[in-house]
Amino acid sequence: MDCGYAGDGCGGRLDCGTCKAPAICGASQPGVCGEGHVPTDAGVYVTCEGGQATTISGTVVAGTDPAKGFGAPDPVYNAYVYIPSGPLQPITTGATCDQCATPQHSLASAVTGVDGTFTLTNPPVGPNVPLVIQLGKWRRAINVNVAPCQNNALTTAETRLPRNQAEGNIPRFAIDTGNADVLECVLRKMGIDDAEFTDPNLVGGIPQSAGRVHFYQASPNGVPDPNVDISVGGAVISANTPAEDQLWGSQATMSSYDLVLFPCEGGPNNLTNAAKQTLTTYANLGGRVFATHYSYVWPDIPPFSGTAVWGYNQGAQDYRTHTGFIDTSFATGAALARWLQLVGRRPCRGRSPFRSSAMTSTRWSRHRSAGCIRKAGRRRSTTRSTRR
Repeated sequence: MDCGYAGDGCGGRLDCGTCKAPAICGASQPGVCGEGHVPTDAGVYVTCEGGQATTISGTVVAGTDPAKGFGAPDPVYNAYVYIPSGPLQPITTGATCDQCATPQHSLASAVTGVDGTFTLTNPPVGPNVPLVIQLGKWRRAINVNVAPCQNNALTTAETRLPRNQAEGNIPRFAIDTGNADVLECVLRKMGIDDAEFTDPNLVGGIPQSAGRVHFYQASPNGVPDPNVDISVGGAVISANTPAEDQLWGSQATMSSYDLVLFPCEGGPNNLTNAAKQTLTTYANLGGRVFATHYSYVWPDIPPFSGTAVWGYNQGAQDYRTHTGFIDTSFATGAALARWLQLVGRRPCRGRSPFRSSAMTSTRWSRHRSAGCIRKAGRRRSTTRSTRR
């Protein structure tokens, strides 16, 4: 490629430069400068006069359905929007090291800003031009009618992320359901349809269910939080929802998922080092992990143990309102601060008010494991607490 943008396999983009007028990027072939009216599988390229240009613009948002009472959808930052030059490449389900994957070639592409907006410049024109919206393993493909030499504005109904598999690809999630934090509700608010929430239907340790969000019921065996009744365990889909050890007790099972969620169970779980190693191997294979509060027990093993000083209730539960500070010294942190302000969650950029803190770690730093795992933090020397 000598022009345009291409995805880097991690939700980011590779910038391959621009063409010198009157050449158009992709007019002769994808990622190559060319001129003229060149037919493609997607439509026809045109050269506009008088400084005009053909563009496609819009705002990528989450699949949140306001009709379900979840409010307006939030904008999606750093999504890759493109017109493919050929058939879409299949997305592999399960832990994959896709950081260095070959990007999908495109005829025109853009990456959304913090506010979710994008503009594709000089796309092919005509009816039913394919347009793809992708963020990691989230992907939705639509067809749009593109008029020449003008802006073609799309609605958020067209540019939202998929709510179900009929609309596009959704990552496969495993949730080790806790009785304190209910992250499954977060996925519903993000727009995933209820029909996608299922039991995994394990056969030989491999999930067979067609749904994209699978439940495993947690039941912590450590000292519980006195404010939480852990005897009832986490949420279930049915009487057939498997126990959590069916997830972390098998490398093959865990590695079948794109992302594993470990919400707070209401108390710590006395895990074996073998179970923790399963998670470490999963992360090194490219799997994504999100854990909250008492799930600090998971990273309490090398190499993750070097990311913070982990421990049980290093501070008393505090139900007052506090102010958290977002590290804006690096690009992603600055984008998060701006995004929170744009969506109306935080009136002051870089600060985040919150309630009900429970301290389970002190001294944290950025850490990079082997393979493709990446941490979101930044290295700093501090005794400031990382709160729930």
